[in-house]
Amino acid sequence: MGIWIGFGILTLVIFLIVLWVLHRHIEISLRLVYSKDEKVANINVTWLFISYEKTIILPQNEQLLDQLVMRLNEKHKKQTLNNYRKAYQQLMEIAASLEMNEFKWRTVYGLRNANETATLYGIGYAVKHAFFHHMNRIVKSSAKPEIIIEPNFQQPEFETNFSCIFFAPLGHIIGNLRKLKSIVNEVDKYE
Repeated sequence: MGIWIGFGILTLVIFLIVLWVLHRHIEISLRLVYSKDEKVANINVTWLFISYEKTIILPQNEQLLDQLVMRLNEKHKKQTLNNYRKAYQQLMEIAASLEMNEFKWRTVYGLRNANETATLYGIGYAVKHAFFHHMNRIVKSSAKPEIIIEPNFQQPEFETNFSCIFFAPLGHIIGNLRKLKSIVNEVDKYE
């Protein structure tokens, strides 16, 4: 009888630990820096005492946009519209389990003409706020956006720094791994 009570208590303790672990949040931090000196994309995933960080150094020359357009054109030729829709729907389901806790986006720019710089200032704020509100509809958010645009009326320049932190319970991420794997497999087919 005592063995069964001990086994029941041990099972209950293990169940509570597993439940606690599955509801612990994973922090996903995204950072993009694009400036004259530094072009870096960084993702950092942290859970309990485990941390994983991946940094991608973007090409330092101006060919980055050309390379991106070329890759998108190649993928567009290979993939059908249905594959894009399917991947988009799966990503939206995964994103619905995330909670955004930080949204920072700072941009410094300048054009040759001060009038064009001033016009782009207003357009930049509109685009950035529209992007944040679109993200806010998809992902739950407790973050107040820090959106900064600094125009440089003296010289042509472009620099942007984007940072976003998401949280999600481990149980939700485990549940969505199958969907994420299918998206990754679709992308790998065409690379």
